[in-house]
Amino acid sequence: MGSFKKEHPFEKRQAESQRIRFKYSDRIPVICEKADRSDIPDIDKKKYLVPADLTVGQFVGTNVEHLQRAERL
Repeated sequence: MGSFKKEHPFEKRQAESQRIRFKYSDRIPVICEKADRSDIPDIDKKKYLVPADLTVGQFVGTNVEHLQRAERL
C-alpha cells in the first residue's frame, strides 16, 4: 500500500486542500492512513472532511468505532 503523500506531489495536495477549504469553509480536509506495519484492519477510505470544531480525540474515537463495527461484519 502506497502512501498518499508519496503518490501525490505537494503542489497537487496543496491545490486540492485549498479548493476544498474554499468550497467547505467550515470543514478541514484530513488524510488518515494505516501504518504499514500496523495489524489493524484496512481503512476503507483515506480522505475525510471533518467539522472544524471536531477534536482529534473525537476523530480517533469515531474511526475506532467504525473499525470495530467493520471487524464484526
